[in-house]
Amino acid sequence: MYKQLIQDMNEKITEIPKTLTINRKEIKIDAEIGKCFDLNMNEIYHYWASFDPRKGYLNFHIVPEKERDNVDKMNKIREKLKDEVKELNGEIIGRGFGQSPHAAQHKWIEIVIENDSFLLSFQTLSFDKEHNKDILNCYLDKIQFYKFPKAVNGPNYVDEKEGKLVILYPDSGTSEKKEGVNPSYPEYKIVVQNTKLNLKDSSEEKIVKEFIAFIEKNTNYNEVRKQYIKERNKERKKIIKYVFEDMGYKVKKSANAGHGSTKYTSGGQMKEFDLSYWMWVEGEKAGKTCSVYLQSFDRDPNGEQNYHVLLDRLSIQIGDGEIKRTEIDLPLDDEKICLLKDMINL
Repeated sequence: MYKQLIQDMNEKITEIPKTLTINRKEIKIDAEIGKCFDLNMNEIYHYWASFDPRKGYLNFHIVPEKERDNVDKMNKIREKLKDEVKELNGEIIGRGFGQSPHAAQHKWIEIVIENDSFLLSFQTLSFDKEHNKDILNCYLDKIQFYKFPKAVNGPNYVDEKEGKLVILYPDSGTSEKKEGVNPSYPEYKIVVQNTKLNLKDSSEEKIVKEFIAFIEKNTNYNEVRKQYIKERNKERKKIIKYVFEDMGYKVKKSANAGHGSTKYTSGGQMKEFDLSYWMWVEGEKAGKTCSVYLQSFDRDPNGEQNYHVLLDRLSIQIGDGEIKRTEIDLPLDDEKICLLKDMINL
């Protein structure tokens, strides 16, 4: 652990290295360590600046030497999170503060859900531009959210190809965010998000609510959903290019064409719902319109006659005629494309 106690504004940080040696390679650390500020932007002295060079850690700390205020509020937030975390099938782990004297005032709450760690940090580490240099400062009591693989202990990672440490603290600002992917865990996105929250002015309930919203937005479920929408859109583009355009149809291609709204409310009757996975293609040729839907409706003719939506089963509508379900499922191949063309020509 590299560390230095800064006792006044004239003291320069000399103990944090500019390079590391990992797997016999020199890794550049492109960060100037700055200062520690309170909510009123007053510089705090004495403060510790430190860097943990261990693989899987690679964390920076800039924290006061003395015990911080608002510890009671931090503990109350931790208590309020317990029930919320159970609903997400997660657990709160660790003590939530550094174990050594030079990191003891770095405080957080860590929640593990499956293979992800989510951190509610009670300080914000962010970069400020000073004299054309990016300076890493710490802002105490400003809330920052993190997501990273639970197999590691922080957001930063080594890019051996580029020979540098990738530092994922954002620029300063209440809405700034930085994302990345650790090469050792390519399936897990890393996110560090600044917020407008702080321990003085934000209620415990608001901090908890926004942290839970951050977790829900960045869980693997939502990542899978985004990927599913992306894959469906690829299939939609196949229908446009290899079916409609190949058959001479002119297709509507505006930004909002061919998919549902991300803020669908059923005419104001419900809260916003992301309907962008609901997709179709509409084309026109010589006054004839044709629509292909990337999902189909169904009603079970037996028993309770339940309604279903068959995602990825195509339906066709010619003009204002009946929407007819096909036997064609996504993803498309050459045989399915030919079959779809034949059905449109009927």
